[in-house]
Amino acid sequence: MIDKGFVKIDKELKIDYSNNDIRVYMHLLMAANYTDNVVYDRPIKVGQCITSYGSVANALGISVGGVIAAVKHLTKARLIEWQGVRDKYSVCTICDYVDKCKDIKYNFVMLSRSITTTNWYRHEGAAKIYYYLLLHIPPGDNIIIIKPVYLRQLLGLGHSQYSNGLDKLIGDKKITCTKVGRQIQLSLADFASPASSVASPPSAEKKTVSKDNKTSSDTQYYF
Repeated sequence: MIDKGFVKIDKELKIDYSNNDIRVYMHLLMAANYTDNVVYDRPIKVGQCITSYGSVANALGISVGGVIAAVKHLTKARLIEWQGVRDKYSVCTICDYVDKCKDIKYNFVMLSRSITTTNWYRHEGAAKIYYYLLLHIPPGDNIIIIKPVYLRQLLGLGHSQYSNGLDKLIGDKKITCTKVGRQIQLSLADFASPASSVASPPSAEKKTVSKDNKTSSDTQYYF
């Protein structure tokens, strides 16, 4: 999987946090090709990726049933399109990828693909907390003050999921957390405003073409 570069995310994204919809969507968004390509002899356009229910489940540490449910929700919300090609894989299309992820100019945040290599990426609590902060921290600011019980309910997390997720993010130096009375103050440790961030695809690297023609560039991947 590509783990370099950034993707743009519209902060107006409306998505459910109480289940795995947000995690599956973010995973597919980071997987989407940023250039037209050919994978398994099939044209794959910008905003599409080759994937499967099982590969997404393995990447996120959730059940295949949870992925299928999330895909149904995201498809109904017209955030993605999911097309089964053959038993081995499917093609996922991020709806309006070019408008929402490449050409948007205002009210967006940058998400580094490097998070897919972190030790908290597969943890439901940590991922949900991180994505919530990323999308809800006010523009020009880096602070959210909230009651822990409200945050847990909003993200659909049990106490253990919440506390362990918070610990993982703090330990990985992704967020800071300060107690403020009965509330907590959360900030992203690597926060950068869109104006100071550079959105660019990973640098192209020459790859050896395999004999089975399954991979021929850094944007042709299967996961």
